[in-house]
This record gives sequence, C-alpha cells and structure tokens, in this order.
Amino acid sequence: MRKRDTYARVDGDVLFLGNSLLEIRLSAITGGIMGIENKKTSIQYVNQEESSPVFYLWTLLSDKLHPHGPYFGNDSEPVKIRSPNRKTFQSFKLDNTAQSKSIVIEHRLLGSIDVAYTLTVSKDSDLTYWRIKVNNQKKDLRWGQVVGIGFPQLSGLRLGQRSENDVLVRPNRFGEKIPDPVGKAGSYPVNLCYEGFASMMWMDLYNTESSSGLYLASYDKTLLMTELESEADVETRTMRLGLRKYAYIPPGGSWVSEPYVIGVHSGDWHWGADAYRYWAKSWMQKPDVPDWVREVDGWYGVGLGPRQYHDSDSVYRFGHIPSLYREAEYVGLNWIEVWGQMVMNGCYRFYYPDPYLGTVSELKDAIRKVRKRGGHIGFYVNVQAFDPRLPQLPVRYHGRIPPDVPIPSWWDEFRNYAAVHFDGSHTRQYIRHDEWSDGHRIMCTACEGWRRYLMYWAIDKYVKDYGADVMYIDQVSSPPVEYCFDFTHGHSHHGACVQGRTETLKRMVEEGRKAEQDFALVFEGNGDAVGQYGHVHLLTSVAGQTQYPYPEVFSYTFPDAIIIDGFANGWSQETMSCYYPKMKNRTWRNEDVVNRVFLFGYRFDLCLPLKSGDPFTEYVRKVINLRKRIKTWLYSSRFMDEIGLQGLPENVVAKIFSHDECLIVTILDNRALRAPFELRIELEQYESPRIEGVTMHTLEDTGELEYVVDQNAVLVKISVLPEEIAALILHKAMTKDPGDKPS
Repeated sequence: MRKRDTYARVDGDVLFLGNSLLEIRLSAITGGIMGIENKKTSIQYVNQEESSPVFYLWTLLSDKLHPHGPYFGNDSEPVKIRSPNRKTFQSFKLDNTAQSKSIVIEHRLLGSIDVAYTLTVSKDSDLTYWRIKVNNQKKDLRWGQVVGIGFPQLSGLRLGQRSENDVLVRPNRFGEKIPDPVGKAGSYPVNLCYEGFASMMWMDLYNTESSSGLYLASYDKTLLMTELESEADVETRTMRLGLRKYAYIPPGGSWVSEPYVIGVHSGDWHWGADAYRYWAKSWMQKPDVPDWVREVDGWYGVGLGPRQYHDSDSVYRFGHIPSLYREAEYVGLNWIEVWGQMVMNGCYRFYYPDPYLGTVSELKDAIRKVRKRGGHIGFYVNVQAFDPRLPQLPVRYHGRIPPDVPIPSWWDEFRNYAAVHFDGSHTRQYIRHDEWSDGHRIMCTACEGWRRYLMYWAIDKYVKDYGADVMYIDQVSSPPVEYCFDFTHGHSHHGACVQGRTETLKRMVEEGRKAEQDFALVFEGNGDAVGQYGHVHLLTSVAGQTQYPYPEVFSYTFPDAIIIDGFANGWSQETMSCYYPKMKNRTWRNEDVVNRVFLFGYRFDLCLPLKSGDPFTEYVRKVINLRKRIKTWLYSSRFMDEIGLQGLPENVVAKIFSHDECLIVTILDNRALRAPFELRIELEQYESPRIEGVTMHTLEDTGELEYVVDQNAVLVKISVLPEEIAALILHKAMTKDPGDKPS
C-alpha cells in the first residue's frame, strides 16, 4: 500500500511541506516560494531560479493636506506596494500534529507591521490551506494604514515543458478558457474583481500535455472584496497567479484571513470546479426558488418608450403590455420582463413610472391583466448606479411628477451614500461626452441609506403597490465593483461591495415574499454569493465581454443555478465566432443564439420583437415546444458539460445532463452538410446505469434510436438531424438487472 505520510522539515536553506501527493518548497531565509511539485504527474510547477514573495501589502499614503485624517490618499500615488524580502524576514516555525503539518513564516515590514502566514497540508489531501495574519503596530495614521493584502502570490508557473500547452480557466463572468495564456498576454485583463468580472473565487491553470493542474481559490465566507490576479511573464514564459483582499487594517488593528487553498491535480479544470463546488455547498444556502420559476422556459423582454431596450421601431406604453404578453404566450412563454418603465426610459436610475407612457393606474391595470392570465411580469432597478443630476430632470417632466413622489437629490442626500475612493473621489460610469453630465455615480451597496432607496422602489412600489411578481436587479454580478473608503456607511472594511450586494438581494427577497408569495428576483450576470438569494442569473455569454468565452465554467461549477441567456445585452458576430473557431466566414443569425441557449439547457432570454407569422418567431416557438417535451427531466438534472461524450464530428457540439431517471444529451449540429454519426457515452462516469431505451426529440417529432451497450459504454446511432438541434433521452432501467449482485 502506498505510504501517505505528511511532513514539514528544513534542509539547509529550504523548507519542505508535503505528503505523497504534493510538495511545496519555501526559502528558509526569505520565506518565498521555491517550488510546487505534483507527485502524481512528477511535474514541477515553479520555474524560476530564486524564491519569490508569497505576499505583498498595500499601504495608504494619506494626503499631506489632512495630516491627521485616515480617510483620503495622495492623488498621484494613493498606495504603496510593500513586498517582503530577506531583510524583513523574521523567522520560521514547523508545526506538527497527528493529522497535519504546517510551516509558519513571519515578517516585519516598515519596522512595525507584523505579517505571519501559515501553510498546512493534511494526510491524503491534494489541497493545501494558506492563511495570513497582519498585526499593524504602527502609530502614524498618515503612513501606516494597510488597505490591501496580496496573498498567496505564485510566480514562475509553467505546468509542462511548453507554456503553449498551458490553459488558464477563470470565472470571468460566466467563464473564460484561455489557451496559451502567456502567448495571449495582453488580450485578457490581468485582474478580475469578485463579484463583478469574477463570478467565483477560484482559478485553474492546467497543461494539456503533462495532464497537470494547479487550483487556486479563496475560501472566504465573509465575502470580502477579492481581486483574482493572473499575469503573464513573456520573457520567462511563465504565469503569476494571485489573490488580493481589500481589508482595512489601521494602526493598532489586526486582521486574520479566511483560508486560501492551493491544490494540485491531474486532468483539466473540472477538478478545480468540483473542489470549489464542494466548499461552496458546505455553507452557501440554496435560493428558495418559486415553483413557477423552476418550470419557466424563459421570458419575453420588452422595452418601453422611445429609448426602448430592444430592437424595435415601435414605442410601447403601459397600455401595450397585455398585448405584448400575448406574443409571449404565442411562443409558449408565461413571463414578460419590462425595461424602460421609469422616467427617461432606458435603464435610468429614478424609477417613478414615466408619465409619458401612461398613468400609474394604467400601469397597475396592465400588470393586473397579465397576472389574471396566469402570467408573470417584472421590472428594472439598478443595484448601484445613480445620476448626480437628480433632482433635476429635463424640462418636459416639469409638473409631470406628483408632488408627493420623492425625487432623490444628489447634493442634499445621495452623495452621502456614494462609494468613495482613497482620494475622496467617486466612481463614474457611462460618461457621455454629448451631455453636460459626467456620468452616473457608483453607490455603496453596504450603505443603509442607499439600500432604503432600492427597497422603496423595487419592493414597496413595484411589488407591493403596483403588483409585479418579479424584479430584475441590474449590475449585481457585473462591473464596476468598487471599494468604499467612507466608513460612516457602517462597513468595517472598504472591500464590502459583495457583502452589500448579497445583503441587498437577501432583504429584497424577504420583503418581496411578504407581499407576493411567489416573488422572484432576477439579477444581471451570474455569481455564487448573490445566487444564494437571486433566483435567476441573467447570463451574457454572447455579448462580447471576452475573447475566450466559456460558460461551461460557471454552469458546471453551479449546475443547480437557473440561468437565462440570449439577447438582453446584445450579441456579436465576433463572440459567436469565438465559440466555433473552425467555422470560417459564417454569418451568424438570431436563430444561432437561440440554438446555443437550447444546447446549454438555459432559459430563453428573448429581448427582441416577437410577432406571430414572423420566421424568427415561428422558429422560437418550435424550439420552446421542443424544450417543453424534455424539461421534465432537464430542469431537474445536473449539467455535466461533455464528460463521457465521445465521437462528435467536427462542428457538432453536445452537452450531457445527469438525471436520476435518464441521461439527457443536447446536440447542436452546425455542419453545412449534416450526416449520420455514432455517439459514444462512457457510462462509468454516471455510475454505470443500465440503459433501456434511447429517444431522440427534434423540432418536428420524437422517435426511438438504435443503440449498443459496449464495455460500460453506450453507442447511439444518430441519423441525419432534420434541423440543427435535437435532444437525446437515454432512459435508465429503474430496477436492477437480475444478474446484478446485491450491494
């Protein structure tokens, strides 16, 4: 039997920490990283001659105009990066217990900021746990405030002989898969801020040739604002991966981190996703999803007013909502989602119903008619943006807003709720040079005053008063994500944005449910923490937000998440081409976007005009009908990406879903000339079920397919698909084979 003892030891100037699966080497004179070894694959991950620091600190440079104030920094250089070195190194210590071994490294920076970090490995584990503690004993507020902790920092990473074979997988929104991240340097952002660009707190770097992988994650239940760093060194052909926390440690203060995790593995990124899901499930709660949301197939998204949020020549008003809902019914949907209902339309930040679209009574009547038909209807609110021109409105609204309606005022109140930078400035968004406005301001979502404003309009007015049963909250898992250095808001750390967003959604659901038992909350983007309370994630996988889109990353990590995807944020030819790089010179269509939504099992986001008789509308109607025929299984299954699927021809994509009663395979055949093929499914990946029938559902009909079971795999003969999409249902035998041995 293989020996699996753990060890922590020193040999000369090198510290060793490991077990039979991995080994980490640190310098005994600097505390820096020297090596990471995957013993399964015999691959050394760190390729550098000298040790490199595993942490850095940001210290704030307070403005000389405010010598006694801890609040604002120097405009030209608000922070200094402080890195450890041989001179700051204090000591190391080896800790040994029966179950684990640890190494503790201590540094002292700037003469009085003590930093101690601990690495721990346990028996039989391919995960190592890292923690850092900062004890700030400085006395001077002007130079002694710690405002950022970069830890752990791993430099010199290359997981095989050739960096071209490395692949970086990151949670950039829905997911990102970057082949050869060193060679692609400059084509992707170095930093991803959680939960804005980053939907989760993990990354994975793996090598396709050596079959070796490195998993880096933050297991932070406090949800402190976190930056995921991934930077290429083109000279050494290596990567640096790291994490940064926005913790505030003033003189006299201290901070102890939540665990960070570094793991080594064989294979690809799915290992890292499995590890992160296991941690998240240990503490994150599942959202209380209404039954109708679990069964829903999508929404018809419409924009009201002249600045409507869809591609239409029509100007819709409140009175048009019931007829628009009937278009949704025509294609098989029972949900209409409305943008632009507020003053100035579009996605404006003052949410009183636009009087040019009708009266409040007309809006209520329209909502009532939709609900009476068994439909669901939602409206728009933004979680963080505000217009500093308010209470000023265009002249056309003078006298149109009832005097008892509170118009928010930037100067009188709301500037006190804005997120504040180190230098006292505010974050600006959507700066339009053709207007006198210099853009919206990003507000502090952890500020109670701002939260009251959101709750008033989203819940008190639209749900309780007007009668909506859905609210869509914009920019929840979307940039910008900003720290806030105004501690009068009540947060103890400036990195409180995710905490604020999560708490805001939690309260909205709690209060919304008091008025509407089946109230549903939808939010822009996708995210793990906010997904505890938001019921539907609005994906933007075709909107051009990365050159390396890979929505499989989030969907596989959180397969229970209800995701809607499609047209709300637009789509581009370039992004569609990223998904199918071998298909040159193809012009993509709206129908192709719908096909991808079908492939992934997402709900359909149809934010574009629907009209009976229109070819696109008729196609959508067929696709939704096909979805209805399989959703009994699909909506209670687990997305498994392509695990176990083999034999797909070029330009044919398939995804597999695991259900207690069956396996579901969705197929998208983009070939110009479709032809039969044989699909192989490795059943051992799914506990080796006995298959007793295979059904194929297409847009037109349903039929049985021939199949053969061969050495714990099933081979299915796929005939020529009549259309580009289809779904297979591989039915499992629900009783054991008489020849099976009892368990």
